Amino acid sequence: MNELNEMNEMEQSKNRLFDVKQAAHFIGVKDYVFRNLFYSSDKKEPKPTRLGGRVFWSASTLDEWIIKNTGEK
Repeated sequence: MNELNEMNEMEQSKNRLFDVKQAAHFIGVKDYVFRNLFYSSDKKEPKPTRLGGRVFWSASTLDEWIIKNTGEK
């Protein structure tokens, strides 16, 4: 039963939306570095989810972006 709970928590974290500060922490950079990366790509990468006037990123989107930009698999 414990393994099932762990799998559910991992799945939920993949679907969770992060703000700028959380997204920066997730990929291991400072907030301003993440902002610079995002704004220097004309706000297209990593691909955001927009809710109202706010911008968020999912863990899976950030993972895909990291793989795309580092070649890691």
